[in-house]
Amino acid sequence: MKPVMIILAILVGLFVLALAASVTFFWLLNRPPSVQAESVLEMTVGGPLRETSSQHPFLALLEQDRPSLYDYWRILDSAADDDRVKGIFLEIQPLLLSMAQIEELRDALAKFRQSGKPVHAFLALDMVGDGELYLGSAADTITLNPDTALLVNGIYAEVTFYKRTLEKLGIQPHFIQFKEYKSPEVYEREELSPEFEE
Repeated sequence: MKPVMIILAILVGLFVLALAASVTFFWLLNRPPSVQAESVLEMTVGGPLRETSSQHPFLALLEQDRPSLYDYWRILDSAADDDRVKGIFLEIQPLLLSMAQIEELRDALAKFRQSGKPVHAFLALDMVGDGELYLGSAADTITLNPDTALLVNGIYAEVTFYKRTLEKLGIQPHFIQFKEYKSPEVYEREELSPEFEE
């Protein structure tokens, strides 16, 4: 009977130790960082970004080093109001983001700059594309390595209209238009409406 009690006591002790370690780890993980006076916030943006952080605790542990788009917004908003933060050093790595996500980040940086604090961007790339340069353009200064190539084609939007094609095929589409900004006009028109163009 004694060996069973010893093994049970060891298992209970290990469980209590693991529980204490988990609580300490989560406390350290969720503790706000300390910010000293005259600090410069260093941010690195690169690769894909999630819109929000994962709500699953185990996935949150795996993604703790990867801020979400919402996290960047929150960080930049807090830094703009924090008198201890004097500016931002932004390192931009190859982005795997949609233009909408890049625009969201750029808007957050522009909002931060309204606080009067500078943003300095470093494009840590061998080849800078439209997205990276567009995000960097929200900064006060942009720095590149001397050997960096620029592959900048410009940003454009293209709309294809299908009204004549449908007419040639003898197809008469029937759509319901809910609002001026929510319409199927690529199938009903031959040119942009003012709302679509806007």
